[in-house]
Amino acid sequence: MARVRIRTIALTFLALLSPVSVSADPYRLIAGDRLEVRHSALAQARSMKLDADGELRLEEIGGIHISGMTLDEAERAISDTMDKTGLFVDPRVSLILEDYAPVVVVGDVGAPGALTYFPGMTVGAALAMSGGVQGGGLSQTVLQQQRIQLSEELRLINLEIAGHAARLARYQAELNGTELTLSSDLLAAIPRPSDAPIDALLANEKAILTNARANTEELLGHWNREITTLDEQLRLFDQRMAVQQEVVATTQGLLEKARSLQERGLQTSTTMSNAEQRAATARATELELESTKISTARILSEARRDKARYLANQERDALEGVQATLLQMESASLRLDRATARLALLSQSSVMSTENAALRISLHSLRPDRHITIEAGAQKDLLLPVLPGDTLTVTIEMTVWPEDAPPTKPDRQF
Repeated sequence: MARVRIRTIALTFLALLSPVSVSADPYRLIAGDRLEVRHSALAQARSMKLDADGELRLEEIGGIHISGMTLDEAERAISDTMDKTGLFVDPRVSLILEDYAPVVVVGDVGAPGALTYFPGMTVGAALAMSGGVQGGGLSQTVLQQQRIQLSEELRLINLEIAGHAARLARYQAELNGTELTLSSDLLAAIPRPSDAPIDALLANEKAILTNARANTEELLGHWNREITTLDEQLRLFDQRMAVQQEVVATTQGLLEKARSLQERGLQTSTTMSNAEQRAATARATELELESTKISTARILSEARRDKARYLANQERDALEGVQATLLQMESASLRLDRATARLALLSQSSVMSTENAALRISLHSLRPDRHITIEAGAQKDLLLPVLPGDTLTVTIEMTVWPEDAPPTKPDRQF
């Protein structure tokens, strides 16, 4: 939006009241226009207004839509409608435009409201009749309210930054395994430490850290006990398997001896069967021990993996928390800089200087194709014609920084 000099607007308005060319097109009626209506069935003329739907409502006929018509076209439309009813003989209609629909001006003007339209009215004339654009300065009450709001915003942002600093201190303590303290760098990042409840914020973060460490200690204790138990089970399995292997070797030797005796006819079938059964049982026990040992080793591996994953996730979450909190602190610092600059601007006498104001006027109409937005810096724009029923919305936007040159801010180290 182009910058405009508000002090020149009053001078521009003086030029706006000069005669302007009037369109040769006949006037077309609009909702809100007031007409004097005469026809052959009326004893005397009636004053009637086009309703919001652009209709003129006549007794025994109802509403007749004449918005957008000229007076001649409206007379013919009413006459034709009356003739079609069969209630009137040779109806003759006469319309006289008594009052135009008002022009409404709202927004940053001295006296917003409805204006009586006059032929040749322009945007500038309508603004002048509304008391002119209120761009010379804001009232002290409004300025004081804005200062209070900005001061409160600064206090809230300062508190927000202090909260981020306390949270960063917790993450640092969590990552380093140290006690929670607010470092000098984090303290320096708080614009006004004296205005922030730092001790309370640190106490809250310390409670969070203490609770997290207690949970971690409980989980790690569970995993460590489980790992120790599983390690001991594996050691016992190794001992049992060593013993069982000896049993297998012994039973296998006895089985081979029984087979030799049987071949020589010195061993009964029953004795041979018993030897085979003992050898098979010993081997089955050995295989069962090996299977159980493998299952125990797998459970041990999962416990160690879960413990390592938990610790890694804790570190990852802490690092992500640091990154997110730094971004939040940076965003809060930018908002703090902007609020500080706005408060400084409000504290200067030039708060409403022409370099900081932009004027926009929006024209809305009941007529089609008349919805436009103009910048009132050029006289040609202010000379645009206004028609009955139009609404002008005037807005003054105060700007602190050019869009292409945002305020710089000091670097901060956290």
